[in-house]
Amino acid sequence: MNRASRAFLFISAFVFISDAVFVWINYRSAQRALNASLKDELQESRAAFRLALDSTMENLAQTAAFVAGDPRVQHLFLEGKRAVEKEGGGGGGEAAAAARDALYRLVSPGWSRMTRDFGTRQLHFHLGPGSVSFLRVHKPSRFGDRMDQVRYTIVDANASQMPTRGFETGRVYSGIRGVVPVFAEDEQGNRVHVGALEAGSSFENMLATLEKRSDSRFAVFLTPEHLKANVWPDFLEKMYRDSPPVGGLFLESSLAPELAKTLAKTVDPLALAVNVGVTLFRQPDGVMSVGAFPLRDYRGGKIPRLADAGLVLLWRDATHEYAEFQGSVRTNIIYAVAAFLLLEVVLYYGVGYVTRRLEQEIQRRTHEVAEANQQLSERNLELDRSVALLKETHQQLVESEKLASLGGLVAGVAHEINTPVGSGVTAASFLKDNVTEFRDRVSQGGLKKADLERFLESARQASEILMANLTRAADLVRSFKQMAVDQSSEQSRDFLLAQYVDEVLTTLQPRLKRLPHRIVNAIPEGLKMQSMPGAFSQIITNLVMNAVTHAFTPERSGQLIISAALLEGDRVRLVFEDDGKGIPAEIQSRIFEPFFTTNREHGGSGLGLNIVYNLVSRRLNGSISVQSTPGEGTRFVIDVPREIRGGEPERHVV
Repeated sequence: MNRASRAFLFISAFVFISDAVFVWINYRSAQRALNASLKDELQESRAAFRLALDSTMENLAQTAAFVAGDPRVQHLFLEGKRAVEKEGGGGGGEAAAAARDALYRLVSPGWSRMTRDFGTRQLHFHLGPGSVSFLRVHKPSRFGDRMDQVRYTIVDANASQMPTRGFETGRVYSGIRGVVPVFAEDEQGNRVHVGALEAGSSFENMLATLEKRSDSRFAVFLTPEHLKANVWPDFLEKMYRDSPPVGGLFLESSLAPELAKTLAKTVDPLALAVNVGVTLFRQPDGVMSVGAFPLRDYRGGKIPRLADAGLVLLWRDATHEYAEFQGSVRTNIIYAVAAFLLLEVVLYYGVGYVTRRLEQEIQRRTHEVAEANQQLSERNLELDRSVALLKETHQQLVESEKLASLGGLVAGVAHEINTPVGSGVTAASFLKDNVTEFRDRVSQGGLKKADLERFLESARQASEILMANLTRAADLVRSFKQMAVDQSSEQSRDFLLAQYVDEVLTTLQPRLKRLPHRIVNAIPEGLKMQSMPGAFSQIITNLVMNAVTHAFTPERSGQLIISAALLEGDRVRLVFEDDGKGIPAEIQSRIFEPFFTTNREHGGSGLGLNIVYNLVSRRLNGSISVQSTPGEGTRFVIDVPREIRGGEPERHVV
């Protein structure tokens, strides 16, 4: 596969991926728009449900108020209350039963019409305080039970003597309630509170009215926990037997119960209610959007921490919206495929043209690179020769530095031997003159004992002077000879560091005697080394000469201190410090570089400290660092092993 084909395939893959991403983004955007639209429609249906619920509760409250406003109802209810109180509470006795029957006969004809015409399912008289059932018009055989922990609408209406309303689950039914307080006049004409009258209806009637005006369908589900806390056990058992829970919920009311149960099994209504979300449910004949929202009962509306009583599941036909969504997605795919094919044609011819131009340019650039490589090779050869010449020059300069040190050593030898040799010559000349004088006296025969004693004493003194100076000269020659051998040899030997430094400083006296500086050897006596003394000689020499050359101005005298200490790990730290002008911070990192000097106009080679660095790091396997503050002096710290065996190879340091 040639380069043009690879480029074409790469660009085609990139365009295909870009098209796919574009289609996916449009798909997700259309999906979000669809979900937002469906969610808005379901929110409108939710608002319609709440409006219908409020309207139903208001109608029930008005129905209860209409019945409670009848003076006959008020009078019989008051008689029943008094009878219950006299007969021990609860359902009361015969008098309470008589009042209950009379009240039932009075309201039952109207109750039948309310049930038939308005769908009212409950009409219930409650005695206060709290909630004690006096008469269930819808189920007159059950009465006398207390429902303080169930019928909070009744408890609150009796306590506040104000109307209440809301959704609530009773002992038998769950439904919508409207409650009004009931008052009556006693024999003295006083208005007294008797109890409360509740009118109730099921969700079914409300849903029938609501769904006539809405495109949505509704189903009310209750949680098992809510039912267990309110409904009589025998009624609850019958409810579960007739209509078992589905999806963990009990269907309370729906005009399409089978579809509602199917949806409850398929979607997750609890999750939808928590998120107030929407999902799609596909059927063979279309698509429905399904949502849910929590259902709070009367008490849950007053106490937010209580659990929801259930939820309302709602759905509507979304076939048209979903078809539009699918059409939009198909259109995007068609456009994307068309754009991809068009781009492929353009790319096919474009890539071929660009490839030809690129190949021509590559050939031209390749020729230029070949010429540049040839020139670079020639320059590399020149650079190699220059580097080799530089290395050779560097080595020659290093050797020159060593020869200069050796020359200094020779000058030191000449200077130091001059004194004892001169004194020896003077003593020998004096002895010669005394011998000549003594021989003349012996020849003349005038030798006296005093002359002999004087001659012997002067001969003895001259001999002692001569021996002392010759011994001194011999020691100097032996010492200088050892130092010369050390500087030319890489073998290690035992030596006392303090004594050896003194000998090195002695050889430097000819170059230092005219300078006003003071050199202090503060190395402790007895510090013994087994190392390469020649390297130490070169290091001390270079450090001293570097200091006297750079550290002080001509008009100032200074002090140089050489000290040493034994460290842990059998290592020795040698410190060389001066109190001169110091080294500027910007050049401290360069002082060990070869050929770096600030005194080239006065003959500085820039190799002194470089030689020191190489001797410490390579020859002595140690390290060197510098500490300097301008105006306060400079301090070189050298750490080396105390023992280095002879013949060890140099350590390579980059």
